[in-house]
Amino acid sequence: MGLCPQLWRWNCIVGDCCTMVLTTQGSTKVYKSVGSKCSKQLLEARVGSNALLAIIPDPVTCFSTARYYQKQVFNVSSNSNLVIVDWITSGRHESGEKWDFDLYRSINNIFLEDGEPLFLDTMSLEKEKIGCIHELVQDYQVIAMILLLGPKLQFVQNLVQDKVKGIMSEQLQHPSGALSHKRNEAGYFISKPSLMASCSVFGTKNQFGHIWLESFYKSIETRGRKTRNANFMISAHSNLYKPAMLYGTECWAAKGEHKNKLSVTEIKMLRWMSGHMRLDRIRNDDIRERVGVASILEKIVESRLRWFGHVRRRPTEHPVRKVDEMEDGQGVKGRGRPKKTIHEVVKRDPHVNGLSIDTINDRAQ
Repeated sequence: MGLCPQLWRWNCIVGDCCTMVLTTQGSTKVYKSVGSKCSKQLLEARVGSNALLAIIPDPVTCFSTARYYQKQVFNVSSNSNLVIVDWITSGRHESGEKWDFDLYRSINNIFLEDGEPLFLDTMSLEKEKIGCIHELVQDYQVIAMILLLGPKLQFVQNLVQDKVKGIMSEQLQHPSGALSHKRNEAGYFISKPSLMASCSVFGTKNQFGHIWLESFYKSIETRGRKTRNANFMISAHSNLYKPAMLYGTECWAAKGEHKNKLSVTEIKMLRWMSGHMRLDRIRNDDIRERVGVASILEKIVESRLRWFGHVRRRPTEHPVRKVDEMEDGQGVKGRGRPKKTIHEVVKRDPHVNGLSIDTINDRAQ
């Protein structure tokens, strides 16, 4: 489908317990604009109770100097199901056009039956405001968002979330193959993954609590200067990467090799955040001090001790306490080097950190 500077308007109603899938036969091509004229596409849809609406179009491809605006508004009930795929490519590679359009703005809004806003999202790429779009997006070729909403898509939501975590874990743990290395204008090496993805939850837990996927790292504009958007990078590390790495570590008897892998992965991220590589010959301690974040190994010990204190403060007849004490009755261990257990690790953690077992009941500790 090709769009010249004109307005396209669509209205869609999905009845109760019905299913509708909307797609396209090819990419939506937005041709060159004439002057300040803009191609517009508006969609308004109403999804009934226990109904499913899936909008899965091909990507939008904007030609050089093109101007495109689209707005999609959805009205849903408490048990409606919705799939939205909204993505744009960098343009026509064969013609040498790469993020060469003048304007791209995409709006996706979801409202409940009573008019309460559930999801409001706007993505805007405008050359007049941000300058060269190619410098902002760098070598990334696609910006995409996948929105999944409703109880029927719960399995898919969990699958996508696990997949994204696996992809990002692999990207960040193998920088030699998955990361590209370049020097910025100041001469510093910048390492960035070939794919950036994240999952977020929106809506109230009672009604929704679902996931959207965005395959574009919004802080990628840090290319020009090391100090630009540093607060956002630190916030992303503290609220996204570190919680993912610490998930389940409170009950994990980590071995030395595991600690080394976690430490190496963390310092690679910190170097990437600060705009440095190993070739710059800056010590890891100096990098950590500049970024101002605690060591991942210290956080693992902290989470183990927090869980240990929580369990030990439970009554002896509590199920969690009973399961925790099952290890004491396992008997004699077999031949060979004994496996490290969580109890052995937790008993050693207080002594290493200068704490006493007697302080378990003191939550201030």
